[in-house]
Amino acid sequence: MPAKSFRKQSRVDWGRNLPDTENLTNEELKLGAILRIADSMEIMCKDRLKLESDLKYYKEVYSERGDRISQLEKRLATYKGHVTRLKNELSKLKGGSNG
Repeated sequence: MPAKSFRKQSRVDWGRNLPDTENLTNEELKLGAILRIADSMEIMCKDRLKLESDLKYYKEVYSERGDRISQLEKRLATYKGHVTRLKNELSKLKGGSNG
């Protein structure tokens, strides 16, 4: 007798044929509810894994961008210093040629 996977069997859409006048038993209703809950949990787990993966990616990007911004701010400060120094030298040259 071949073995059957509980997991695969639990994903089968279970049911039975009933006449319109007959209802499912309480046990069958409970089983259906449990199967729906299991389906919902699987979907939530997939969503959570994607969210965790996205969070990890965005944290890495944030860190890299922060480092890059710091580098650019330092470079900008250096350029501003050069501009200030050149302006001072220019004003000295202009002031010295008039006097």
